[in-house]
Amino acid sequence: MKKKRLENLFVCSSVFHIFNVINLCGSEFGFKNSDILLIDFGTNIVEYIDLNFMRNIFNEVNVVKHKRRTKKRNVSFYFIVLKEILKNKLQSNKWNIEYENIFIAGTEIYSKIYAYRYMNPSTNLYYYEDGLASYISVLEKDFKRRQDTVFDFFYRKSPLELCKGIYLYETNNLIHNSYAKEVYSIPKIKDNTFVNKTIKKVFKNNVKEIRQKIIFLEAWFNELVKYRFQRELLENVISIVGDINVGIKKHPNSINDDKLYENDNVIDGISSFELNNMYYSLKDKILISIISTASLTPKMIYDEEPYVIFLYKIFLSKCECSEWGDIEEIIYKVQKSYREPSKIMIPESLSDLKLYLKGFLF
Repeated sequence: MKKKRLENLFVCSSVFHIFNVINLCGSEFGFKNSDILLIDFGTNIVEYIDLNFMRNIFNEVNVVKHKRRTKKRNVSFYFIVLKEILKNKLQSNKWNIEYENIFIAGTEIYSKIYAYRYMNPSTNLYYYEDGLASYISVLEKDFKRRQDTVFDFFYRKSPLELCKGIYLYETNNLIHNSYAKEVYSIPKIKDNTFVNKTIKKVFKNNVKEIRQKIIFLEAWFNELVKYRFQRELLENVISIVGDINVGIKKHPNSINDDKLYENDNVIDGISSFELNNMYYSLKDKILISIISTASLTPKMIYDEEPYVIFLYKIFLSKCECSEWGDIEEIIYKVQKSYREPSKIMIPESLSDLKLYLKGFLF
């Protein structure tokens, strides 16, 4: 059977991916000449979107589901995922398509394997924005060695070697680009009314004003012990400023299922934090996280400058996170772009944190 040809395939495995793909299609690549593949590996991302509306604007929308895996990310983990995906059967002859371009975030294994299933010798592979990792590690050769061993074994070439380039909101903030890939700018959403309206419809108009002055942005981890220490840090913040002043935004891909944040302060009813920022300004809010892309997207996407407090130095005193090696460099770049650089703060101890927060006169 002769394969059908289509221009673009976008592969998404998170709410932020979908947000960025809608922006790319609405401003540059078009919808009707594009398919989108949504990967749900236990994160229930389809609950946040209007799937019927997406099927009306894209050429085709396909959803694949996988069991959430929480074991340590190593070569054996990647082989397990590869085997699972290669055995997975999509709906009738969905593999019988050739694409000119395939777009993935490049930050997780599922999207890479699905991209390989659709690629042919003439397909162009591109990466697109997925937060801090896109600037620090996805174009870095050591990252390729760690995560892409499985591709070298089966396909002789890794996604990074095949990648033509990357689309980013802030191209000047890129830290590593070991193979000198092309770097392209993603248009600012606020400048495109059509994209604004489309994104709001995709996410079912789920926006609301966040009443609390402080927003604690949950970081994503594979181990519950790290969630528990994150909870300790949150409790320290609440003890300083008072429960009424803190809203908790859970990470959309969180595996934290032991209800560590079960209280009235959890912010719900919001499909996408970035979408919500489009309608409700964060410039006077205080965003606190161990480390979170959502702390920096107000500046990168909307040129808003909320107060930001990163707790990663305190966190690293107890927990190891080797993938954060160059995190300070990207934070420094964003801080330097702030009109008021002092609005980004990085306490080294709980005493420092208390001094920072007391300065806001709670």
